[in-house]
Amino acid sequence: DGSVGFIQFRDGFHYYGQMVQESPHGLGVDLYPDSSFFKGEFANGARHGFGHYQHHDLAYTGYWHRGKRHGVGLEQISICGYALETFTSYSHGSLRLREKLGPENSQQVSAL
Repeated sequence: DGSVGFIQFRDGFHYYGQMVQESPHGLGVDLYPDSSFFKGEFANGARHGFGHYQHHDLAYTGYWHRGKRHGVGLEQISICGYALETFTSYSHGSLRLREKLGPENSQQVSAL
């Protein structure tokens, strides 16, 4: 039906976005109690398509297939004020390739 909805689970997890038959389908956002989140595309209740996952100082932006990282993406970790980035390639959740991007691509992150 393509409606927009909100789901709250007992463990504190929330979903807000497009739904079909009360299941995430289309664009949406997962919000977790530890303040991590995923925003992107869903299909049949799972991350599927392009999206961004953030967990504290770790992030992944790229493609997903049936809830697992799949295809190319960019991983980033912030350590001591610097953002270290790697180009990655996954196949159904299994890492196939990781290449560190050079220092010329690193960005200093302002301290919060």
